[in-house]
Amino acid sequence: MTPDKLPSPRQETCTVEIDAGDPQGLPLLQEVTLRYVRDTEEVLIGHSGKWQACTPRQDSRETLMDVLQADMPRVAVVSRVGSQKARNQLVTLLLSVFPNVLDWPPQAFEIGVDEKIAEKARSRQCLGDSSASAEEVMAWLSEALLCPDPQSPGTSRAAISYGRTKAQRGSTVASFTIWGDRFVADVALQPDGRLRIENLIKGRQKDDRGLSLLQAPISFHDASQASAFRHEALNQIKAITAQADSYLGLWRRYNDLEREIILRRARDVGIFRFSRFDSRAGRLEFTVDLDQASRPLFDKLSPGDDNDFDASVVRPQVIEQPRPEVPLQQQIKELQRITIGKLAEIDVGNHRLLFEHDDPDQVMEALPAKGYLYVSLGGDTRRLQRRDEAEARIRSAATRVILASRPPMESVSMSAPKTVVTLPLPPSSVSA
Repeated sequence: MTPDKLPSPRQETCTVEIDAGDPQGLPLLQEVTLRYVRDTEEVLIGHSGKWQACTPRQDSRETLMDVLQADMPRVAVVSRVGSQKARNQLVTLLLSVFPNVLDWPPQAFEIGVDEKIAEKARSRQCLGDSSASAEEVMAWLSEALLCPDPQSPGTSRAAISYGRTKAQRGSTVASFTIWGDRFVADVALQPDGRLRIENLIKGRQKDDRGLSLLQAPISFHDASQASAFRHEALNQIKAITAQADSYLGLWRRYNDLEREIILRRARDVGIFRFSRFDSRAGRLEFTVDLDQASRPLFDKLSPGDDNDFDASVVRPQVIEQPRPEVPLQQQIKELQRITIGKLAEIDVGNHRLLFEHDDPDQVMEALPAKGYLYVSLGGDTRRLQRRDEAEARIRSAATRVILASRPPMESVSMSAPKTVVTLPLPPSSVSA
């Protein structure tokens, strides 16, 4: 399975601008690593053993920064390569975001396949070859359910969950589900200590149940040859995977609360219609049209408040009267907002608002001729700090499981922080 097909609880598409001086460039489906450097506020993109700075496009910046600043585990892949402009090139990235990642030690993670499952795999709905050998069946399962990790040869990634079926939710036996792009496999620990696929069906992730990312040297084998595991080790996977649900729920509730606070603040500051704008001395100047309702709000504006402002061509109804049947985040995205920076100065006599921005020329190209100004619905600096603090508190409650008496293994992957699961060495394969 290619990384763009890997199921995840949250997927985002972001466009960044990179230096096109590299003759090799970034091919489609190239997996990349993203890092946010807090000290310099730079975004770095890594690929083929190299790092370079990239600039998020205006319409992608908020989404990308939310993901990077929350520092959640993610898989990023090039989904589109745009036209080259001078030495710069636009690259669209697909981000698959997870609440946690289970990083298995470099020890065998073998899953057994019995004849019943092998026959399902050979069926027309799956492999479509009734004469396929056992090796071909195992290879097809790997391709349908696993995504290779380019940073760690021999390691694969799988999107897993606990509780897909009523039997799983009520079972005391360690069990979980592997979600592929088109197929789903229910896996359970057997009395002899081996993992085995118990059910293979055609389908994909449709509900909102939390998915975790498992990174391990996963392989499929004849059910009688798979290595055995200790029962308590697999129960820990069950516990952590189930925790993803509550983690995501808590984070969503926090985000909803933040959006309500942001909308309330934007409502208090007001909405201002602008009819002209210009760039002068590194600042963006907007001439606003005042009426009986907006004049008192204009008089209350104060430069230096730690609020970013947005501009859009349509009036932001979500501030004044949100549609209750549509999620707030969707209503905010529909605006196609452009962040114009912080209010730096007010020219009261000429009804002008002046904003500080790092790259006013880029904003000038994207701004509509006429539109509306309002407090950024992406929040302000203090709000982003609160997000970081809340994320740290939530993440500190995440499980860090160490089942071995030896020290935990270090996790070296550049992709994202992990919940590290250090497990006992499985005994050698048990013959039937």
